[in-house]
Amino acid sequence: MNDMPDVETLSFEEAFRELEDLVERMETGNLPLEETIRLFERGSLLARHCQNLLDKAELKLQQLTASPDGEATVAPFDEGSR
Repeated sequence: MNDMPDVETLSFEEAFRELEDLVERMETGNLPLEETIRLFERGSLLARHCQNLLDKAELKLQQLTASPDGEATVAPFDEGSR
């Protein structure tokens, strides 16, 4: 696992793909306990990184709207419009 890239340097797609691969490997049940623990720890880091990237993307999707008095305001992205 030491030859793995630092989680923080991965794009969302890279991190998510690696996370999927780790889950698949762990689901086989054919791994030694120590390897399973290492994979779980890496997976936890990957999941947290993916969530952070999604949170940042959501902030970028905030919409600028004009208030009745002409002032520009920031409105959160409307999740209902997905």
